[in-house]
Amino acid sequence: MKGQKTGKQMRTLKILLPAIAGLLAGCSAPGHWMGAGAEKMYDQSLEAQRATAVLNNDDYYELHRDGRIYVIADAADLREFLGTGELPLRVTRIGGGPRGETLVFGIARPESKKKDGFGAVEMYDGKREGAKKGFYAEVCRDNQCYVFGSWAELDAFRKSGDASRLTKAELTGPAGEAVMVAQPADALIERFKTVHAK
Repeated sequence: MKGQKTGKQMRTLKILLPAIAGLLAGCSAPGHWMGAGAEKMYDQSLEAQRATAVLNNDDYYELHRDGRIYVIADAADLREFLGTGELPLRVTRIGGGPRGETLVFGIARPESKKKDGFGAVEMYDGKREGAKKGFYAEVCRDNQCYVFGSWAELDAFRKSGDASRLTKAELTGPAGEAVMVAQPADALIERFKTVHAK
């Protein structure tokens, strides 16, 4: 008869209904698939986190001292270096500088499990640009510290050595250097003070 379920069909439904209900409940539980839109948002968030962690390109510090060039891409590592004179995680290129200086690159802790692609190395080599927003850089050499707020300004300075667009700030660098800042000078002076706070 149409419209009536046989006993066998009813037993099958009784078995399948709890299983289907369990599967549907699992789909809405945290950590489980939540639909295409949620999956896409999760992937974008994860990708942004990975990019930030892997790139390590939001700050850049280059210090010329005692025949060496130290390149550091993390403010905490810079403070540790200025306090102890050591970089616990580093890559060294003996004679790799433009005048035969030894290059010492600080490796940030989040990068320590990688074999290559380090932020400090790739920015120094020109293989990776600094972040588009919030970038900060210092180059300390020849008794001067030059402070920049954009990758383009830093890159132009490193290529030409021209500091004519920078202004003198009423600050001293970590080794007593005069400090020259790009624009906006007030924001860069405040960031300099934050980086070098004792």
